[in-house]
Formats: sequence, structure tokens, C-alpha cells
Amino acid sequence: MRGIKVSIITVSLNSVHTIEQTILSVLNQSCQNIEYIIIDGKSTDGTCNVIKKYEDALFYYVSEPDKGIYDAMNKGLRRATGDIIGIINSDDWYESDAVSKVVNHFTSGKAELVHGKMRFIDEKGNCTYSKEKMLNHLWYMAGIVLHPTVFVKRSVYEKYGVFNTDYRVAADYDLLLRFYAKGGRFEYIDEIISNFRTGGISSEKYLEGNEEARRIALSYIDQCPNKDFVLTQINRNYELTKMIPIIEEKPSIVCDFLREEFQGVEEGTVVFGTGEWGGRIESVLRFGKIPIVMFVDNNETMWGTRKNGIAVYPPPKLRDYKGCVIIAVKDGCHEISRQLTELGNAALKMITLEDIWKGVSGK
Repeated sequence: MRGIKVSIITVSLNSVHTIEQTILSVLNQSCQNIEYIIIDGKSTDGTCNVIKKYEDALFYYVSEPDKGIYDAMNKGLRRATGDIIGIINSDDWYESDAVSKVVNHFTSGKAELVHGKMRFIDEKGNCTYSKEKMLNHLWYMAGIVLHPTVFVKRSVYEKYGVFNTDYRVAADYDLLLRFYAKGGRFEYIDEIISNFRTGGISSEKYLEGNEEARRIALSYIDQCPNKDFVLTQINRNYELTKMIPIIEEKPSIVCDFLREEFQGVEEGTVVFGTGEWGGRIESVLRFGKIPIVMFVDNNETMWGTRKNGIAVYPPPKLRDYKGCVIIAVKDGCHEISRQLTELGNAALKMITLEDIWKGVSGK
């Protein structure tokens, strides 16, 4: 680990309530060979006053107008001199030993990009955790590699380029898919690297990101294997994400469909999936006063925990359950359907996100 320098970049804009936690998570790392760069977009809410408290510990700091978050990140990349570069936004923060773990992983292998697990924290303080996903799904889906956990060799940026600022919302997906398509060596650490505050993203932002992610995936379609399958998945993900405004703005439509589809749903249902889509389906069911019997998840770290007061179990718990299960997982829902079918429970009624979308959209 000796001799390896790490650059950490934080971009901020009006983050007065969160940026101090971000800064301290970098300055208090167990690894000390870090240069810290903060690029602020001319905040007006007191963010700069917080940053100036720590200015002596920073390698570089500027507060000036920019052309968006990815333009700010590119400014930071141009200033970075470290062998390895990480980017943590001003709403998020690192675990105290994150950088040490990442550096050790770089030095013990041939990785060019290291990423890991992320803790998601909602507005009520409830936590969920990411899990490793199949890297080849990156061809058709953003979020397979979580950017706040990512550390990249500076030589990779020099070889393959920085963020494409033509994309306003999903340029991190373009960057990661570009590295992957070019043959970059990705490695995963099964450790929590960063913490991410959820909530506050408008449906318009989701839809804009969805449009961009589709454009990005299609721009690399000729470089991927199994082109026909990937194209089908790109279009499927694009359609599903359009359901978000309906869930957020017209949840009664989804509830009415579930009541019609699932006879007996009023007695309660099971939500399979504790991630982002599990949370969305939970909010719909709560709106419709449809009880949630339990959560089920394949993520072992969630077993025995509670999500918003509701217990989380492994899939075998459904072997004798006589009722309804909503598979609230965007990727791999058909594999989960097969997994549950193999439990041999004929009384189990299943529905996927895709089924719900077809029902509420009329497609």
C-alpha cells in the first residue's frame, strides 16, 4: 500500500446540511495517502463556509459556476494526481476503512476498477444493502456497478476518457459501460464502501435518466455479445422505468389492478425484494392499505432484519405460504419466478413488475 496515492473528488452544490459528513469521512480515512479535491458549483446556502473549515486539509478547492455535475467531476479529474481516483458526492459518505480496503485490492491483483457494496439509507433512517450483480448485465442496465463505491486507476481515465457531458443524468453509466466495453478489468469487494441517502429524486429526473440510459446502452449495442437478447432487455428496462410516475403520482391505479389480479390481496401480500423497487411497491401497498405479510429476499445480509418494521425472510419461507407474492425486482424476475415455482407450492400466486406494468399501461 505504501507509495500509492489516492485522489478523492467531491462535487457539491448547496449541500450545507450533508457535506460536512462527506468531508469528515474522507479526512478520517485509515489510509492517509489521500489528496482531497472539492469542486463546488458556487453554492449560496452556506456550503462554502463548511468547506472552508477544512480548507487547509484539502489538496484543491474551488467554488465557481459549472455546466452540471459531470462537468464538475471532470474538473476534479483534471486536478487529480493520484494513482487511483474515487468520487464521492456531497450527500454521501465513505466507511472509515473504505480506501484502505480498495487500495489493498488494487495492490493484490490486476484490477483497473474496484467497486463494492453500498448502504442505502432512506429519510426515516432505514437501511438496505446492495449486493453483487452480474457484470455482463451492465450492457443493458445502469446501477449494476454503483458509482459512489467505484475507484479507478488514473491511467484508465487517460486511456478511455472522462465523463461525457452530453448526458445530464446518466453519464456515470456511460463511463462505466465504456470502460467495460473496452475490456477494463473490474473487480468487486464484498464490503460496504459507501453510504447513500435515498429519496428526493423527482419522477421527471427518473424518466430523463431512463431515456439517457437507453440511449447509452444502444450506443454500445454493436460491441456486446448476444445482441438480440441485450436489445430486448434494454427495451424492457426502459418500459418498466416509465411505471415510476404512476407509482408515485397515481398509486391507486396500481392498487386497483392488484386487487383485480389477486383475489384475497386485501388479506395481505408478500413483497419479494427489499431494494429500490421493493420500496416502491411497499409504498403502493401502504397507500392502498393492503397489508404486507413479510419481505423475502435472496440477499443473505437482509435475512433476519426488518424493513420499515416488517420482517425479511429467505425464499424457503414461502414453501407453505398460501397467498400472493409480488416480485419487486427489476432484473432477474423470471429467474425468481422459476426459483419460487421450484418450491412446489401450488397455492403461491405470483406477479412480476412486468405484469403490473402491462396491467396499468394497457400494453
